[in-house]
Amino acid sequence: MKSFDPKKIRELIKNARSLPMGQTALDVLLEAVRLADLYQLNQLSIEARYHLMYVARNTLRGDLLISAFNWSLAKFDQNPELFHGRDLFWEYEMVIGQASNLDAIPRTKIESLVQDFSKRLQEYGHPDANLLPLRCQRSIAPDLGDYQLAQRVEDQLRLEFPSAYRYPRDLIEANHFLGNDKLILQTVSALRPQDFALEDYGSIMGNALLSLLRDGQEQEAIKASNRCLLTVDTNRCYYWHYGEIMKVFTLSGQINKAISLYARCQNAIKPFTDPLTRLHLYLDTLVLLDRLLALDQKHLAVQLHHFDGPPAEEQGYNIEQLRNYYDGQCQLLAQRFDQRNGTTYFTAQIKERERLQSLARPLKS
Repeated sequence: MKSFDPKKIRELIKNARSLPMGQTALDVLLEAVRLADLYQLNQLSIEARYHLMYVARNTLRGDLLISAFNWSLAKFDQNPELFHGRDLFWEYEMVIGQASNLDAIPRTKIESLVQDFSKRLQEYGHPDANLLPLRCQRSIAPDLGDYQLAQRVEDQLRLEFPSAYRYPRDLIEANHFLGNDKLILQTVSALRPQDFALEDYGSIMGNALLSLLRDGQEQEAIKASNRCLLTVDTNRCYYWHYGEIMKVFTLSGQINKAISLYARCQNAIKPFTDPLTRLHLYLDTLVLLDRLLALDQKHLAVQLHHFDGPPAEEQGYNIEQLRNYYDGQCQLLAQRFDQRNGTTYFTAQIKERERLQSLARPLKS
């Protein structure tokens, strides 16, 4: 094999770290991994995958995250000294979350990953060995559609780890799934936007928007949605709380904003986007399309890319056809995840989106 200068790989990693989160950074890191593996440079293979996993997690590329993690964990088990004291627990927790987005991965496998994660934490003597598996289960309970698991974990966290239980993002997200508007509103009332970076504010508040609207705080919901909108970056990927913003715009009469956000979110869906992320967007899109049909609108004049639904007509996309397409996709994906999870949660969410129309307000100019 020809001689190779490892500096080229280090330059690739350095360049990737200077790029925004997105496909270009992933491509650069994948090339760094390829070269490090080709020339059997274990330390650089580990370092390149470390950065690859971080970017993959933040762009919802579970396929890349899981592949890089599996390689890293196998290498760690062979020789932990190669990692110079670095563990893989943060990555492991993220992998379990991403695995739950894939209906092809059985629930039993996901549960076995949680058990292995917990076992490794105990063997390592990690200071949060009892907390992290609970936090992991809290995160995946909505993906499993498991209310009992979610409530059990919430109760245990509240009793055993009260400080960790109060972290706003996790608390709001978990109780959004459980439908606990009261606790969400209590949490939101104690938050100040200036206490958070703008991006953090969006991910924290996104799951509280409907609770505000249901509580009659329409102006607060609109104000918070407008601020959350500033955090939306669909060039990176589609995050699920973007759909919460779209729903509140729809139901509060901000239809043009909802339509614009819908187009951005749909265009963020790529061939590699995981099925649970697709399902979340498709469910929330039904709320917009049902509202447009109720307003007697026939066509939607937006530009969609990578879209495998009905083609656009001269006036735009036929809204009734779009609605039928998304409903069909929701039925298919919901059935797959419910079968995987052993619940009826996602199928019930289709009807739940229909019931949200009762919150609809008049159009705003």
